[in-house]
Amino acid sequence: MDMSKRVSEYEFFDQKFGMEGILDWIQEGLYAKPKRLPTQLLFDKRGAQLYETITQLPENSLAGIENGILRSNRPKLSQFAESRSVLIKFGRGNLTKTRILLDTFEPQSYIPCDYACEPLVEYAQGLFNRYMNVNVYPVCIDNFTNFRIPTGLVADERVIVFLGSDLGIFSYNQAVSFLRGLIETIGDGGIALIGADLRQDPPAIHKTYNDLRGVAARFNLNILEHVNRMTGANFDLAQFRHQATYDEKLQRVELSLVCIAKHVVSIGGEELVLENDEQIVTADYYTFTDNEMTSLASSTGWDTIHTWKDSKDRFCVQVLQRNDANLMTLDKPT
Repeated sequence: MDMSKRVSEYEFFDQKFGMEGILDWIQEGLYAKPKRLPTQLLFDKRGAQLYETITQLPENSLAGIENGILRSNRPKLSQFAESRSVLIKFGRGNLTKTRILLDTFEPQSYIPCDYACEPLVEYAQGLFNRYMNVNVYPVCIDNFTNFRIPTGLVADERVIVFLGSDLGIFSYNQAVSFLRGLIETIGDGGIALIGADLRQDPPAIHKTYNDLRGVAARFNLNILEHVNRMTGANFDLAQFRHQATYDEKLQRVELSLVCIAKHVVSIGGEELVLENDEQIVTADYYTFTDNEMTSLASSTGWDTIHTWKDSKDRFCVQVLQRNDANLMTLDKPT
């Protein structure tokens, strides 16, 4: 590759907590009832690799469906934003999806944000080498809601992208907070491209998170290995089994690790006792209808200006635009 043609720049930004903050965060969850671990910790380097494998499994076709929606609507998508904009993408995602977005919007700068620093850097550097005219600024963060645009980097029209199943990680209140926060990130003009899993038959959802090859189980159990490595804890992975169920009332997939025998764990200088059959919640993935997504957007200061779904209503992508009049109403004291 002729690097003399390079007209863009690369810089990495680390917005993660310090080690002390992470340990407090983990311990707070493990001493709660029910016990839980931060979902973000599923995505270390190995977790990110396993998740990528999950998206390619026969039981999980959503990644291909989403890419198909984006690819088939590229002409329309390109009309929603000025060329040479700034593309901000939450979640590393797969390269195919990213290339569709970069080729569609032709941004001046690309800011991918994700939890796992090492795979994020590898991904970002690969894109920097491929796209000679695009500035690439990867940002590693602990929580999407804590994202801050690196100071002084961008002042142009922005396109925010939040696709895949990540919106489902948030509770309703967290989703409201996140989408309200994007109002500040988007600035004047620009669009947000939001995707989400739509409601499906429970058996289909169950198959996705309980695949025959056990990849989802390895992905879930890997969070304990990650905690051990980060904190010096001694979770024994053999003492836990993967569990993924669908709560029809709450319309969410619930991932947890179930202790199969009494287990005493040392973490942060303290002992944690897990009883037989006790669970550690690792993630809740909510599902939506497209009308619920539109209502959520409206309640947080956005207009939904376009909606795309696949032919079997399994995945939805919406284009949102900031509604300043609505924002003024929302911000009035009650």
